Amino acid sequence: MDTQSYVENLREAAVAYTAVLADHPVFQSLRGPCLRVLGISAEACLAQSPENPLYAAEDAADVVAVLQAAKADGLPYHVVYRVRTCQHEQRWLADTGCFGTDADGAVVMTGCLRDVTRAAQLEQASLAQREVFELMTNGVSLEQLLHKLVVSAEAIIPGMRCSVLLVDSKTNTLRHGMVVSLPDWYRDAVDGLPIGENVGSCGAAAHAGERVIVADLLTHPNWRPFRQVVDKLGLRACWSEPIKSGGVVLGTFAMYYPDPVEPSPGELALIKSYAHVVGIALTHQENMLEYERTRRDLDAKIEHQTKELRLARKDVIEAAHLAGMAEIATSMLHNVGNILNSFRVASHAVQDILAASALGHLEHVLARLNEGARVPGADCEQRYLNYLNGLKTTFKQEHQELLRETGRMFDCGERILEIVQAQQQYSQVGKRREFLHLGPMVEDALNFLMTGADEGEFVVTKALATVAPVHTEKIKLINTLNWLLAHCRTALLYATRPDKRLHVALHGIDDETIELVIGHNGQAVEAAVVRRLLAMSGGFDGEPHDLALHMAANYMQQMEGTIEVRDNQDDDGIAFVLRFPVRV
Repeated sequence: MDTQSYVENLREAAVAYTAVLADHPVFQSLRGPCLRVLGISAEACLAQSPENPLYAAEDAADVVAVLQAAKADGLPYHVVYRVRTCQHEQRWLADTGCFGTDADGAVVMTGCLRDVTRAAQLEQASLAQREVFELMTNGVSLEQLLHKLVVSAEAIIPGMRCSVLLVDSKTNTLRHGMVVSLPDWYRDAVDGLPIGENVGSCGAAAHAGERVIVADLLTHPNWRPFRQVVDKLGLRACWSEPIKSGGVVLGTFAMYYPDPVEPSPGELALIKSYAHVVGIALTHQENMLEYERTRRDLDAKIEHQTKELRLARKDVIEAAHLAGMAEIATSMLHNVGNILNSFRVASHAVQDILAASALGHLEHVLARLNEGARVPGADCEQRYLNYLNGLKTTFKQEHQELLRETGRMFDCGERILEIVQAQQQYSQVGKRREFLHLGPMVEDALNFLMTGADEGEFVVTKALATVAPVHTEKIKLINTLNWLLAHCRTALLYATRPDKRLHVALHGIDDETIELVIGHNGQAVEAAVVRRLLAMSGGFDGEPHDLALHMAANYMQQMEGTIEVRDNQDDDGIAFVLRFPVRV
């Protein structure tokens, strides 16, 4: 369609106008329907000027720029702007037209106007509500969300005021949710408003669960008890929409107007959409609160269970520690028992020796002398006799004391042997074989090791595969792991390198063997020396024995496993390689 045809069509439109563009568009003529769209008189339209434009001042720069560009290019134009009617109502108009020339050759604008208020309001509301949804995802508080919604709604319809009231189910009242432009005294007045059939607009809407339209607050019976509040407030209309979620009324969204007015279809759509979004915000807030409550409950349960696990683990570790001590004590008592047995044998030998003492021969000689045997020198003889008699008395006393003490030694030895035998019998209770999973046992041993470790002392790396359980003695396995890990920690403690590391790996070699590797990159004793310590054959060049390593080796042998020592291939330190047989 060419420009001339476009102009002709516009002239036939029911809302056509003509205007000229200088520094500002000025109407020359308007048809009747165009005035109805504008909502103002013909005189007001024709009296417009740059100082008194038809459209809102905030839209002026954009409108003039679009029109000047269309005039320069000779193209049709389309602009959307706001106008204020005689009733101070804001409308959105879509202005479409083109430039041409009149009979005198002057450039004129020919176009038509359409009322797009409803669509513009809904678009603005949609943009604002999308911003609110984005704010929800960012964790903004409910107060900020409601403030954003109220401000955006009031910006769409100048002069209109909004409020959000929330249902208090415990008291069956409405409590303050959000107001921005309404006075504080009014906010306080409606806070705690009863929910009832004839209680204003919001109380009635919350009661019925349906929209309540009050076009004139001064004449409606619901507002009769609040007449003084209405007079002081200076507003005349109030429409209230219930805020719902899942059929439950959560509150109300109200729109107040300065003049008595019925809602337009666009305004009804607007209040409905805002109440819906507020409902989403309230539901979101409740969900977040429920999530927070659930999270706190879970945190409390986790903390409680963690404490119980720590206590249980502490008990297990303490029991394992005591069991290990009992195992060591049993071994030591066994050796002590052997020594005491030898002591008992020795005490019998002492008794035999004393029974066969030469004291009897001395008594016999003295008896002969006392019976009349004489030796030269009577005085000398008497002195010898007196001496020997005194010596006999002393020997007899010592002999009796030795017999009494050796008897006590024998009795003590018997009692100690009874204690040792009872302890050995008791220790047999812990020597029960059972199927054990190495992974959890290693984890417990590591946790026990790290209980006394300083933060950052060294790094623990683990590669624990799921393997078949091993059939072994739990106490011996626990002690073996603890002793080897303690040896590694000591080596790391004396190391000076910054990247100190303890590594543990568990995997199955085949269907019959499981391998556990415990190693470190610390200040290592040479692998050959550690092998001698394990075998208890150490001591070369002043090397000390290590009873813990030796017992670990013995335990591995008793558990039908093996233990080896190897150097780390690409690093300092050593690694213990433990292999366990798989028993079905």
